[in-house]
Amino acid sequence: MKKWIFIVFCFILGFIIHIFYIGYTNELLFNKFIKNSNPDYTITDIYFKKSFLTSKGSFTLNHSHTQLSTKIDLKFNNYFLLNKIIKGNFTNPFDFLDEVLKNNKLGTFTLKLHDNNSKIFLNIKDINLSNEGGDT
Repeated sequence: MKKWIFIVFCFILGFIIHIFYIGYTNELLFNKFIKNSNPDYTITDIYFKKSFLTSKGSFTLNHSHTQLSTKIDLKFNNYFLLNKIIKGNFTNPFDFLDEVLKNNKLGTFTLKLHDNNSKIFLNIKDINLSNEGGDT
């Protein structure tokens, strides 16, 4: 009986340790995202919160010449089966689209990381610009 309790305890402890380790690696990945070497863009309003099963991060990306900015929200999974998948959304940088878009969100994305490759699945909201003189 003691052997089974010890095995269950080790399994639970291993699960908790791996979640904290993956949360730590997700924080390192977020810090790589916000490092900026492009002088045309600045990153402000940096926020990262590490939780137990998920971590959340956000930042605002500003373009210095056009004065456009978009807020990017990221959600990281802190468990092994989904730790290579990052979901997020980004806000609208254009003032004339504020009335058209709900919650000011222009789109969502999913980033899947595999070894040295990454895939981005991007979903842009449908925008009707007929009131702005467009024909879409």
